[in-house]
Amino acid sequence: MPLRDFLRSFFSTDMGRIVGANAHDGIQIGLHNQGDVISFLQTAYDEMTDDEPATFAEYLARMRDICSGSGFTGLSQHGRTYTFPDDRFTIVLPHGVLNLASTDDQQRFADKTGEIPGTTACIYALPPEERYFKLDPARHLGGDTLWFTFKTVVDKVLAEPNRADRTSADICRDILGLIHRQPGGAKELHLVALHIPSQVLRKNGHFRPTFFEANDHRRFSVKPRAHEVANDDPWGRTIDLEPFADNLGLRDGAHERLTLPFCQSDIAPDDVILFSPLGRVTVPRGNTTTDDDKAFADAVCNGRTAEDLLKMID
Repeated sequence: MPLRDFLRSFFSTDMGRIVGANAHDGIQIGLHNQGDVISFLQTAYDEMTDDEPATFAEYLARMRDICSGSGFTGLSQHGRTYTFPDDRFTIVLPHGVLNLASTDDQQRFADKTGEIPGTTACIYALPPEERYFKLDPARHLGGDTLWFTFKTVVDKVLAEPNRADRTSADICRDILGLIHRQPGGAKELHLVALHIPSQVLRKNGHFRPTFFEANDHRRFSVKPRAHEVANDDPWGRTIDLEPFADNLGLRDGAHERLTLPFCQSDIAPDDVILFSPLGRVTVPRGNTTTDDDKAFADAVCNGRTAEDLLKMID
């Protein structure tokens, strides 16, 4: 099957429309060029296996493989030399990430709380002044990429009065557009904010995200929604999930950029990772007709059809 015929069907699915709209928007605002899009879409198609019918799930998987296997230099050139105003950046992850702490820190957690390290009981019982750690020297933080924001985003949430309808975890999840962080399942989901020394970014590099790095992220929008944000801004913007679920349209949530996974040797010997417990995720997102994948695809496409999106490979 020719690539165009495959993409015509792919761009008719919800996930395909999200990928296509972001690829097209990235061209329009100058984050990357048409050749980058054509090369990426063609390469992912060529790398699908020939021994079974091509599926959209496999196509998305090949996109992820290309990104992770590319040595990752970031598709967008914007902000490569950006200087960070803060001494730390923040990544929000499930609480299990604290199991990456060094043996000494794990023991300190247990000694200070009397609880089993890595458990939610231990995290919440730990005094604020003890919420720091170094990574286990044999472990690293992150998979293919790490998405981060300003530390002040989380600081502001934690400084506000508690809400009866949303926990701090819900609020941070919504502001950061983390649709894959949902309540329920076999275990309750608790989130923590890791505050990383910004010198890690100077060593590892950092990038404004595009459709290339987002791959199958279901709530990614490469185009900021606030008109005052310049196209060449070094930061991308998340989509705030709460107003979208309330049928208020697409609104910017927080600043976002990407960096590479890192280990303790990438951090200065006398520095540590700080962390803030955010609580339990309680509010589901993406489960109603106003904020499901179809609704989001409709919003980011803004009237564009599969045929419209195909024009970017001409």
